[in-house]
Order: sequence, then structure tokens, then C-alpha cells
Amino acid sequence: MVISEIERFLSQLNDKIDSRVGNKIQEAKKQATFDGEEYKANYLWCLYQIYLVQKNYTEAFWNMKDKKYESAWILLDRADIELSFLERHYKNYFGEFIGDKYQLLYIIQAIKRFQMLFPYRLFFSRESIIKEEKCSICGEKIRLRGGCKHKLGELYNGEQCSYVVTDCQLIAISIVTDPFDKYTFLKIEGQEYNYQVIEFLMDNIESPYDFWKVEKISVQNPNYKNVERNDRCPCGSGKKYKKCCMGTSNEKMDHFVFDISRNKGI
Repeated sequence: MVISEIERFLSQLNDKIDSRVGNKIQEAKKQATFDGEEYKANYLWCLYQIYLVQKNYTEAFWNMKDKKYESAWILLDRADIELSFLERHYKNYFGEFIGDKYQLLYIIQAIKRFQMLFPYRLFFSRESIIKEEKCSICGEKIRLRGGCKHKLGELYNGEQCSYVVTDCQLIAISIVTDPFDKYTFLKIEGQEYNYQVIEFLMDNIESPYDFWKVEKISVQNPNYKNVERNDRCPCGSGKKYKKCCMGTSNEKMDHFVFDISRNKGI
């Protein structure tokens, strides 16, 4: 599979991504590196990132179809992270900002919309002291002065420079609302996770690229309808409504309004 064939495949609306395409890209990148063609190797790295984004996104879609919601969430987050690695290089190697040539703009927007539908709002985030790390390109230890000349995040012969942590001290685990990666979401004991909104959407679209939009609005929870000030609060606290949830966000709930079409969203 030559580069033009890879480009043609990735530019199509593929509902599923064959892992053999990724293998072909890696083989071509390895050959370009062996031949000393650094620009070509870096370009193929970008194509491989596009492949990863599309693969993770489409697999997340079919996981949601199969009601494997936690796996779908992780795949959506992985696609988002791969996009962040690609974005800084895309313009240099494709002569344009991220757009719809490879469905990337659609996927960026779709990931945000899908994540909005999930009930996960709190996440674990580690706090640690990095004692030692090394360059992924040359293996040298990272120092404040001198040493490695490779720049974090830049491409070198088809590989992106990263810092590999070899020694660190874990200080604490924090609970946050919007970390960079959202793998470790918090499940609150006694809270039932409701996936009915996602299930409704998946019953009404057929492809990862079907057109749909969603608006989230806040409405009154039906449990609080017609509750008098001095009635027991519906939340079960035992307190009077006026001294508990009255006038607070507790008596509100999210409501999703969908715009769905069978047409492709590209």
C-alpha cells in the first residue's frame, strides 16, 4: 500500500478501520527512516496519527452501539489525546489546518458531543514529583541545562519526542472535573449511571458519521413538581423542602434536545 492509497483510504467515510492499514503505515515509516527520508517518515507519522484517531473514534461508536459504555468512553478520550499530538504538526505536513479532508473536524466535534451525553463528571488526577526522566529519541537524561537537544513534542525521523519518566514520587490523588486525560472517572457509591440518553441516540443513528447535534438544557426534575415549601424534600434528607433543595441546582436536571438526520455529517 503506497502513500497515495493510504491517503485515499483515510479520506473516505470508513465506518470501521482495518488494523492492517496501520501496519502498512508503520512499515512504510520504518522504510523511510531506514532510507534517511526524515520528511517522509514524519509525514507518515502524521498519517498514522490520523489512522489512530479514526480507529479509536469508530470503535468507540460501535462500543456504544453494543452498550459497552465505559470502553467507549476510554476510546473517545484516546482519540482526543491522539488528536492533541497531531494538531501541532498537521499544518506543517498537510499545508492546511485541521479540516475535513480526513474527517478530523467532524470527529473533534463528535467527541465533544458524545462526551456531553455521558454521566461522568469527576475524575482522578495524580500529583507527583518527577525525579528522573529521559528523552524518548536519544535516551539522555533530561536536565535543566545542557544535555539533550531534542525538543519535547517535535518530530524526529518519524517519532515524536517525549519525556519518559524513569523515577517519580506519588504525592497525592486529586479529584478534578476537567483533566487532560479522562480515563479514571469516579463512580459515586449509590449513584446509578444512566446511559438512556446515549442509548436513545444510538437507536437513531447508524454510522459514526451520521449527522446529529445536541443541546443540553436545564429543566426542573419531575420529582420536585408541585412540592410545597413545608413538604418533606423529595431528595430524602428528611428536611423540609424550603430548608433543603428549594431554589438550588438539586431540583434541576439535564435535558437533551437532539437534531438527528440519516445523512452523513461530513
